Amino acid sequence: MLYNFDLKKIKQKKIIILGETHGVAENVEIIKTFVDSLEAEGISVTIALEWPTEINSDIQAFLNNQEIAPSWQRWNFVQDKDGRVSKEHIAFLQWLKARNKILLPDKKHNIFCFSEEQESWNTRDLKMAQNIKSILNNHNQKVILAVMGNLHARKKEIEIDGKVCAPLATHLPKKDIVAFKCDYLCGSFFNHTLKSFKSCKECDNKSIFIKPALTKEFDYHIITPRAHAVTLLGSSS
Repeated sequence: MLYNFDLKKIKQKKIIILGETHGVAENVEIIKTFVDSLEAEGISVTIALEWPTEINSDIQAFLNNQEIAPSWQRWNFVQDKDGRVSKEHIAFLQWLKARNKILLPDKKHNIFCFSEEQESWNTRDLKMAQNIKSILNNHNQKVILAVMGNLHARKKEIEIDGKVCAPLATHLPKKDIVAFKCDYLCGSFFNHTLKSFKSCKECDNKSIFIKPALTKEFDYHIITPRAHAVTLLGSSS
């Protein structure tokens, strides 16, 4: 089981989209829970991250050699401090590497970075979708868990600064995708600076849970009752 959710509901889907607010530590735990739950069903996962494509070689080198940690110090996007990468994410990569050591070759999990710098929001999302689709045909028994910011994960067009924009998810085959949106009832996150979620709501359920979406932008919501900010790379904490 994935929290309170039955994975059989989405067993025919090739791409699980996970829309997040960058900079929440629980996001990493949610990714791990997806991997754990799918692995228990005999499914290996390619975790597609909104990280620059140019670090794919570094990630693969780390997963396949004896290094204790990936060489994140040379990743330029770390300096953005936008919450996409953190100490929690590096710990996740280490966890995944250790996990793979006990799995059969055809059951090992993988990482794929799909982010691109482009002239406009629309062209960037189109290119990122193309990057994800480029690995889709090579995944026989694998599921792609595509992790991205909430705006990119929407299945409907949105308006940004008066312009109609087509999110990444709208460029993926509809029959192949299921979209989850991470929601946070209370707590903090780190996106360039430490911030708090504005509307703090009480919830009887103190654990993360999943509920169906009421709009067509997403299929399900993953509710985190209290969020905690990620730990920046290079910080002493």
